[in-house]
Formats: sequence, C-alpha cells, structure tokens
Amino acid sequence: MNRPTLAHGLVAMAGLAVWLFLVASPLAITAAVTADHWAMAGRVYAPQTLHSLIARSIGLAVAVAFGAVVLGYIPGRVLATADRGRTWLLWLMLVPILWPQYVTCYAWSLLLGPTAPLGWLVASQSADENQVVRAAVACFVQVLWCWPLAALIIARGRQCVRSDTPGIQAAGQQGRMPTLAAICRPLGQSVAVAFAVCFVLALCQYDAFSIAGVRTYGTELVAIYKATGSTESVARASWPLVAVAVAMAIVLRRRTWLIDATCHTADAHSTVSRIQWAALATVLILSLAVPVMLLLMGICKGDLPGSSCRPDRAGLVNALAAAVLAAGLALSMAAAAVVLERSGRWAAIVSRLMQVSLIAAAFIPGALVGVALLEAAPAAPSMVWLMDRWPAVAFGQAVRFAGLAVLLFLVARSQIDRGRLATPCDDPVGTDDFPQRRPWWPVVWRASASVLLLVAALSVVELSATMLLRPPGAPHSTQWLFSLMQRHPDGLASVSCLLLMVATLPVSGLVALLWRSPRP
Repeated sequence: MNRPTLAHGLVAMAGLAVWLFLVASPLAITAAVTADHWAMAGRVYAPQTLHSLIARSIGLAVAVAFGAVVLGYIPGRVLATADRGRTWLLWLMLVPILWPQYVTCYAWSLLLGPTAPLGWLVASQSADENQVVRAAVACFVQVLWCWPLAALIIARGRQCVRSDTPGIQAAGQQGRMPTLAAICRPLGQSVAVAFAVCFVLALCQYDAFSIAGVRTYGTELVAIYKATGSTESVARASWPLVAVAVAMAIVLRRRTWLIDATCHTADAHSTVSRIQWAALATVLILSLAVPVMLLLMGICKGDLPGSSCRPDRAGLVNALAAAVLAAGLALSMAAAAVVLERSGRWAAIVSRLMQVSLIAAAFIPGALVGVALLEAAPAAPSMVWLMDRWPAVAFGQAVRFAGLAVLLFLVARSQIDRGRLATPCDDPVGTDDFPQRRPWWPVVWRASASVLLLVAALSVVELSATMLLRPPGAPHSTQWLFSLMQRHPDGLASVSCLLLMVATLPVSGLVALLWRSPRP
C-alpha cells in the first residue's frame, strides 16, 4: 500500500465533502422525515393492486434478465477469448449501453404504428392484448440494452478460468474434480451476477416501460410524486427497491473475482467458432442496425413539424452543462471512495459506506434520487438556491452514475496491483519519488477519462431524475425529446433520436480505445 500523499488527501477530502452533501445528508434527512411521517403517508395502493404491481414488475424483470444473459453469453465468451478485434467488439458493446432506452423503445415502437408493417396486428387486438404487445416490446428493448452489461460480466468470469491462472494450476495438481470446480465456480458466479444486475436494473426501470405505457414499480414512483407531490409517499413506496439495490451493491463489492488482481487476462486465446461469430453478429444487428433502420423509416414516412417544435438551444446548453458538472462530481466521489479504502482503519469504514451507497444509487430508480435531494433541500439555504437552478439536475445525475465510476476505479486499482505483483519492486512501501512510481499513472488517467466520458454521456440522456429535478421554466433537451416522442411521432422525433444515436459513437469509441490493452 502506498503512503498517503497530499494529493490523496485533497482528493479524499473533496470527494468526501461532495458525498456528504449529495448522498449522506439527503439519505439521512429522507430516512428521518419518512420515519416521522410514516403513518401520515398512508397506504399508497390497495393490497391487491400492490401485489399485482409487484408480481408484474418481478415477472418482467426476470424475463429481461434471462434474455440478457442468454444474448450476452456468447458475446462475453468472444470478448474474453478472441485474439483480435476486441477493441472493436468493446466499442460495439458500449454503443447500445449509451443509447437511451426510451429512444430504442421509440424506434421499435414504430413497427406498431398505424401505417407500420405490424400496425394492423395491434389495431385488431383488444386493449389488454395491445398492452401485452407493448410490454413485450419494452422487455425486448431492455434486453437489447442489458445484454452488453451481461456480456462484460461474463467475459470477466471467463477470463478467470484460463488454464494458466494460478487457481486453475493449483486445482489441477489435486485432481479432476477440483479442476472442474475451479473452472465452473467463477463462470457460474459471473452468470449469476450478470442475471442479478440485469434483474435489479429492469426492476427499477422507468424509461422503456413509461414509453410503452406499462405500469411497473419503477414507473409508479414518478406517478405517485406527480399525483400527490409527497416525497414521504414516494420514499415509503420505494423501500423494497432500496433494499434490493443495497444488497446488489454489497454483492458487487464483495465479488472479488470482478476486481481481483490475481485473476488476470492471459495471453493464450481459445478459438472462436463461426457459429459464435454469427450469433454475435445477429445480436449486434438487432441492437444497432435495426433501430437505425426503423428510425430512417420513420423519417421517410413522417412529416417534420413547424418551428414551434424545434429544440431550444438553451435546453441543449443546460443539458450539456449539467452533464459536465455531473461527471466531475461523480469522479470526485468515486475517487475518494477508492482512495480512502487504503488510508487507515476508520477511513476504510467510510470508504465502504461510500462505495455501497454510490453503487446502490446506480440501481435505485432515478425518481427516488430526485426525491431525496428535494427532501434535503430545505435543510440548507444554499441547497435551496441550487435546487432552483440547472445544477439541481447535475446533482441527481452525479448520484445516479457515481457507482459506475466506483466500479471502474476498482478495476483500475486491480490493474495497478496486478502490475506490482508481476513486477515486484525493491520499495514496496511506496516511499520512492513520484517519477519512479509513474507506471500507475496511465491506468489512473485512462480510468478518469473513461469515467468523465461515460458519466457525461449517460447524464445527457438521463430521464427519470431529470424530470423531477428540472426547475420550472428551465428547458432541458431530454425533457423536450421525451415530450416530442409523445406529441409528434415520426418526423422530427426520429431525426432527433437518430442524431442522438450518432453522437454516442465517438464517445463509446474513445472509451474502448482507453481500455484497448492490458495495463500494468
């Protein structure tokens, strides 16, 4: 472990202050207020309605998670074992993750329009059957969004079963069964974790189900706030999702094979068959090519509205400014959460709290993040002033995506530790000068740049927290696009969605280049 430096201290103090301001304080205030007003909040739903809502949400989430793991298994295997083209493959996997789900859902819903090829099928069905079709489309869209996440996790587990990994070599000396267990354990864990991650994300999802008009636990939180304006009711209704998100955060943090320095990527590669390449190509075509073709079809068939529907330049500026601020805040919190873990006993405890809370915030509905910030605003005059302006949106986005930054920094730290294990130095305490310890610097700046790019790209298109935190009268491009999809299908909405998709290509390409090769 390196000796703490002044730079480490500054990073830790800045990130800790931001975390206390945006996460710890709102969480404590919301919990206290909800506990005081628990009885006053009342029952949000009748028991029968609540049970039906929970059953529907769990069923849809299971379907999404299962489909994502099935579609992501072969791409994950190819990503882990291919001897060339992994940078291109990583780039293609990142693109659908950066595409907003409501945009992809809108593209696929064009097939169900009145003049679309499948429009006659929907028109001839009853309202209940039409709802089932739209729910299936929403689930399919979420599968297309979640499978790259499942593939990345499965690829990490596949890398841990290489024949030259220390654990496999040690098990091979004990016999066939220990070897089989050593191979199946990390791969099975990766599949289980991938399923759990996709399940929790789908359970708390708002965007795709809202576009499809499907009522789930995630969509109802926004509906409750719009109907009642009560943050206490939203907080009370969402506690099961918070418990699931915290459990998922603990699992991710404790799954050491995801970030273990001894579980390394070897140089040997296995052969990728033509069937696997064909399956990978099919999944990529469904995720990338088909939505673009559907949007082009919508542009050709739709009419462009008048100038009154044109995007507001101020809304785009506000969205970009909020995204940049959110990326900086998320970077500071994540860096502090990782740096403090090796800075002493009490600092390590604070670090664990920061990591669990930030990772859990990435899984809970964005509406709950917005509610917590709105509940905490009256506690400080400066917070009230900020929540009435565009930085309020950035605060919610930073809290939502800081967990992703934490995971990336943990992976980067494991790469640094792996380099030290591979090339032990004469000064393991880390008392040498900075220029002699520069091998870790490329890993840090690549991880930091990736965090900034990914958080900024995801923040620009974030919807649920933005809808709650956007000050009245403050334009925002995401809100404009979401409203445009509902008011003016085809035409300008298709053009805007297509431009948004194209804008994500260079961002995902830069991130793939930053992680294109193993670092020490």
